[in-house]
Amino acid sequence: MGTLLLQLDSGEIGVVVDHDEKARLKLTIMVVADEFGKPNDDWRIINLAEVSKHANEGEKPGSRK
Repeated sequence: MGTLLLQLDSGEIGVVVDHDEKARLKLTIMVVADEFGKPNDDWRIINLAEVSKHANEGEKPGSRK
């Protein structure tokens, strides 16, 4: 199994740590670097399924640390 790095819309770099079996584009991402490529001291976990759910409701989602 390989590692998938993503550049988020914010410019930050993330690593895919999980995905939804039924909706493969609903990834869970650990943000590991800022928009300048500098490694983060505290990695945030973002569940894109939650992000899209909150976006549809007009809310800004939180993320876990």
